[in-house]
Amino acid sequence: MRFSVTLCILFTSVTVRAVPQTQQSATRTPPNVLTCGRSFVTESRVILQEGSARLVPVWTWSPEKSKGMPSDLVRNFSTIDECKPASGGSEVLVTSSHDAVAIVSRQSGDTLFSANVKNAHSAVLLPDHLIAVASSDATDGTGDRVVFFDRRVSNIRLAELPFHAAHGLVWDKRRKSLWVDGFDQLISVRVAREGSGPVHVTLLKVYSLPESTGHDFRINSDCSTLYVSTTHHAYEFPIAQEKFLPYAPLADLLDVKSFSVDPASGQLVYTLADKGGYWTSTLRFALPDNTAPVPVPIYKTRWVTDLPPTCTIN
Repeated sequence: MRFSVTLCILFTSVTVRAVPQTQQSATRTPPNVLTCGRSFVTESRVILQEGSARLVPVWTWSPEKSKGMPSDLVRNFSTIDECKPASGGSEVLVTSSHDAVAIVSRQSGDTLFSANVKNAHSAVLLPDHLIAVASSDATDGTGDRVVFFDRRVSNIRLAELPFHAAHGLVWDKRRKSLWVDGFDQLISVRVAREGSGPVHVTLLKVYSLPESTGHDFRINSDCSTLYVSTTHHAYEFPIAQEKFLPYAPLADLLDVKSFSVDPASGQLVYTLADKGGYWTSTLRFALPDNTAPVPVPIYKTRWVTDLPPTCTIN
């Protein structure tokens, strides 16, 4: 959308044109981006040249080089499937489908918390020093749940909530509730704790997804809308309306494994599984469109600026 405003200064007419958000996205310097797969998390600068993009690594994390990582947990981080910025950007939440979760210092790379969680797919920090972890499906019966820990004490479970193929979690600061997506449902949960006492988990609402295989999951800046991807589509869920709508930028893309929005520009970065697999060798952008090759196959990506929202209503 373009519009003009005429300003009169010393009898001189000046025309000022607004720049559409997508054009602003194309001209501003993108923030750094996190990518993760195999046993690595990498932070990179995004370099735009003549309409193409390339990544310049500035920070890499691997479990075997991380101070504070238990030696018997290192091998569990062989299939990293989450790298979510947290704590104002000073920490990264790392999970692995090979049964592990960690809170990592983005500055030092030290492991600040770790735990063994079956088929862990994502995590989120909650009030009262808590961390919730999505434990996805497992044939041995030890997955399909949300697991709660105190981040100050590694690998000590405080509570669990059964939930089939738990995949993504977001904390809704406005409603003081935890949202989780799974195989074919979206749920809202209340998590309560007094001091360092027991954790009480209460199921508040259950919604059926439009189709099965819920995957990546996020909430917008004012906590009014949730976004979820499945194997075949991506949807937005305005919470007040309680209904699923197509999420236009990614609506009909197959196998969206992750998507992240830069709050300053609205630019999307996302990953699609390469045909026949779970990983990809291409990082993709939308608003505006672009791609960048990655040297090692990745699973998820996040802008470092895509932090848990303050839920401020504009």
